[in-house]
Amino acid sequence: MGLKKITAGPMAAVWSSLISIAVALGFIAGQIRIMHWFLIPLTLCGCLIGTDMVKWISNRLDLYDATGLIALLGYHFFFIAPLLMVSWDYRMKYLPDQPQDYRDWLGAMAIINLAGLLLYKYAIKHLLAARARKAYLRTPQWQIAPGRFWVLWGLFLILSCGAQIWIFVAFGGVRGYIATYSQWLSGHDMFQGWALLFAVAESLPVLLTMGLAVYWHKKHIGGWTVTASVFALACLILVTSGLRGSRSNVIWSLFWVLGIVHFYVKRLPRILGPIALCLLYGFVSIYAAYKQHGGQLLDRVAATGDYSSVSGSAEGPATVLVGDFSRCDVQAYLLYKLVNGSSFQYAHGASYLGALAMIVPRSLWLDRPPTIAKWTTDAEYGEGAYQADTIQSSRVYGIAGEGMLNFGPAGILIAYIALGLLTAMLQGVILKLLPGDTRWLIAPFFVNLLFLLLLNDSDNAVFYLVKYGLMPISLVLLSSTRPNVRRNPL
Repeated sequence: MGLKKITAGPMAAVWSSLISIAVALGFIAGQIRIMHWFLIPLTLCGCLIGTDMVKWISNRLDLYDATGLIALLGYHFFFIAPLLMVSWDYRMKYLPDQPQDYRDWLGAMAIINLAGLLLYKYAIKHLLAARARKAYLRTPQWQIAPGRFWVLWGLFLILSCGAQIWIFVAFGGVRGYIATYSQWLSGHDMFQGWALLFAVAESLPVLLTMGLAVYWHKKHIGGWTVTASVFALACLILVTSGLRGSRSNVIWSLFWVLGIVHFYVKRLPRILGPIALCLLYGFVSIYAAYKQHGGQLLDRVAATGDYSSVSGSAEGPATVLVGDFSRCDVQAYLLYKLVNGSSFQYAHGASYLGALAMIVPRSLWLDRPPTIAKWTTDAEYGEGAYQADTIQSSRVYGIAGEGMLNFGPAGILIAYIALGLLTAMLQGVILKLLPGDTRWLIAPFFVNLLFLLLLNDSDNAVFYLVKYGLMPISLVLLSSTRPNVRRNPL
């Protein structure tokens, strides 16, 4: 019996439950402190979200399926990370008035998350089922207009290359660029006002990939050619996007590059999934050294060949797995603050308005509404602590945390319903795409956005849309024709 048959239908839920119970028992065996009531709702969250993870692992879902990737991240987010937080007695730095024992608050969050996940899966199931029934109806098919595409692609490439060269020249070459980042680490923000230029310049690898994909489409391309091209593009991403110390610049650009190859050129092997996860953890840990030390680290590595000789160069597992790949710490902390009579004033949707207002440059709208940073700062340090130019929290609370900041604990349920609806809408569109549809070129971008919503706030989402999407999406929109195609019903 094959793996797909074993994990089909209800069996996926059975396997998810068995895996989650085994993980819980393993944590208990490792540390008896895990034996607490909070383990019950946490394990139920793991069982629920793990169903789609099992389907993804067993190849019943596409490598880039949004529900599978959300489940893969969610299994860690909702289940593993809180257990690690307790096992390692992880506490957030520089944050006053934290609960002495996080287990009760992690358990309370798990109960609300469980209800939110049920609503999330319900929204996906029913909306996606309705869209699936219409998947074979008349739908517009986007196709490349070759003459227009190559002219626009060339112009966009020139713009992007020109912007990148301008940046390097303005900051004194690559070494000067790294030195400027080192100054930024010490509080001197020399990059302020360069956001639009960065958005244009750092689109270069994705634009190149789109050109390669269109050229390769319907051609028999060897695996080694694709591998060598992706490796070269990854190096380019490190140079154009990575030198400013942003790991997300590198990770999400590479995710999009691989997604274009997967959807438009040739399917990537399933084994790439677990390999990518291992590489991701190593990259996030090691690249934190550059994020913390900048050019000093590169000089030390060049001299000694060992990045570990720089004190505190790599983030520990707790910081990466709990702080970077989850929001269980800040969300449990926020629930603790709200329940214990904090004078905090809810945003009532204002944080989302502030995120949308970011599209307008501050030079044109001096008193534009504040982003979520106002409410996270006040929640952490007391009502009125936020000052736009001097005192701001840099912590990210995720879609559930922002829901709480706006509407209290009930906001978590609203947030996960919204995530379910957005996921079903994207999956519904993808169901209608024929091979060669140019929307496959931008599909990875929106898949990425969906599972990032678990981790990010609304201002991060708006920044992501503009920063990463501006140039490539404009190219696809301007170079596509949209004739109608009728599909025959099954």
